[in-house]
Amino acid sequence: MRRAPLIALMLLAAAPQAGAAGLSVGHEWLDSGASLQACMNRATQAVRQVGLQLMDPTSRAVWAENRAQDQLYVFYCIPERNVVTVTGTASRFEDVDPVVTQLRDAFRNGGRAGATVTPGPLRKQ
Repeated sequence: MRRAPLIALMLLAAAPQAGAAGLSVGHEWLDSGASLQACMNRATQAVRQVGLQLMDPTSRAVWAENRAQDQLYVFYCIPERNVVTVTGTASRFEDVDPVVTQLRDAFRNGGRAGATVTPGPLRKQ
């Protein structure tokens, strides 16, 4: 899948500090037949639940940042592949990895609205 590396490069380029090295990427599986809009709604709900500030969405992505605007997060919905990618970037991995985990948990357990999901594979640390 070519989109994940492209998103990672976009996030690194948009990182608040030059030379940012903190990048955390995970994914969650969508049930077969989940719609793009359902995924976007669930991602928006997860961002709000974690307490990040929503940014303008794009056609397939929900963007967010922390209050200090030095961390950037994105949910990239790919329902035709039954997956959503969750990525965070900042100057340090340690700053974004716990938030990406919180976002994934919020997406996975986000209630009745939006797509239903099952946990993705465990990430290697």
